[in-house]
Formats: sequence, C-alpha cells, structure tokens
Amino acid sequence: MRPGSHQYTNLTEHSYDRACDVRQLVGKVVEVEGGKYKVLRFVDSARTGHQGTIYPHVESDEEAVAHQQQDVHRQPLEPQTPAELTR
Repeated sequence: MRPGSHQYTNLTEHSYDRACDVRQLVGKVVEVEGGKYKVLRFVDSARTGHQGTIYPHVESDEEAVAHQQQDVHRQPLEPQTPAELTR
C-alpha cells in the first residue's frame, strides 16, 4: 500500500515534534491517516535546527522521510547583512 499525500503531510506534521515526544517513539508503531508506520530514527539538532524522522510503512516496508531544516519557533533567524548572505 503506497502512502497517499495526506499521509505524507501528516507524517511531516508528526515529525515536527512540537510536543517533544517523537524521540520516545523510536522503535514504536504509530498510526497516521490509517497507515501504520514504525518510527525508525529521529534526529533533532539544536545546533542546526534540523529535525528529521524516518518512517517505514509496517506493511510495505516503503520508507517515508520527513524533515525540516530550521524550526523558527526554536531558533529565530538572525538578521544578516548582504555581505553575510553571499558567503
């Protein structure tokens, strides 16, 4: 069973970890939009702001990878000069 776009959208939302519980779900199965996914790996870098989660589908073993580069709620962007932007 191939995940639909709603499942991918909700997996992405799940991976944002606003409640700080995804790390505790690693190795467990979660249900998203009727599909069962195992939380295989979760990464949350305070230094870069990158968050990512790997979700293999339990029945098909097809993997979905959800990530975001920077969480502006945790790490607001610093103002930059034009010279800094071109480095």
